[in-house]
Amino acid sequence: MADTPLFTESRRRTILLGVLVAAVAVGVVAWAFTRTFRSDRTAPAVRHVCESCGHPWDEPLGTRPVCPKCGGAAVLETSFRCPKCSHVWVGLQRRKLGAGKFEYRLGGTDTWQAAPPETLTCPRCSHTSAEIYRHALPTGPGRAPPTTGPAVRRDFE
Repeated sequence: MADTPLFTESRRRTILLGVLVAAVAVGVVAWAFTRTFRSDRTAPAVRHVCESCGHPWDEPLGTRPVCPKCGGAAVLETSFRCPKCSHVWVGLQRRKLGAGKFEYRLGGTDTWQAAPPETLTCPRCSHTSAEIYRHALPTGPGRAPPTTGPAVRRDFE
């Protein structure tokens, strides 16, 4: 037993393969962790309008927006596409009162209400339906609501 090597060639290969598999597994777990918990994710930008001066701007959801022009309170605007005639209009505005509390008003009116209306009416063809809520349109930084493309329900959860 004096001259037997501690690691034979086959044992070295087995250890090397085990270390390689462990390194790949650690790399995959680290990659998945950084993709899941990365901090560069931002909420989608939505259209806000100042309640005081009417200035429009885009800002991510989840922030307490303040008008960059006058410092007034912001109202979130949601545009809709009529499923019957494809007309696009600002159908609903929402302002935050506190944690989980909002007021709503129909586009073009001055009356705020505690709950969103159950139906919306297209100003062009007078189609009234709760289905219109499924046709809310996303807005993005510096662009108006799209007039073509898929309708996406965004902010009425």
